[in-house]
Amino acid sequence: MTRSDHETETLIRESLDRLAARAPDGHAVREALAGRTRRPQLRLALVAAAVVVLVAGVFLGTRVATAPDLTPAASRPVLAYSPGWLPDGFTEQYREGGPGTAPQVRDGVVRAS
Repeated sequence: MTRSDHETETLIRESLDRLAARAPDGHAVREALAGRTRRPQLRLALVAAAVVVLVAGVFLGTRVATAPDLTPAASRPVLAYSPGWLPDGFTEQYREGGPGTAPQVRDGVVRAS
């Protein structure tokens, strides 16, 4: 080792000793970190509870919005709407529609005799 290498090493060591002397006590740092871990756990519990309430609300809301029609099919009219757009003297012979957004099929529009 040359003399300048030894001096550089001595300067680095003295600098690190000064930093170590100014460092806070390890116990204080551990206590501060231990105190901070309690709050995120509480926040996590609150977020989890909010998610559960939100999911339950969405589930119940969709159940209420899509409640089944309890009227028996036999007492409901088969075709509640008449084809008012047909010209006079024409009748509709067949109409079919699917559930939801399925298209309605109309067929057999014939002139009444």
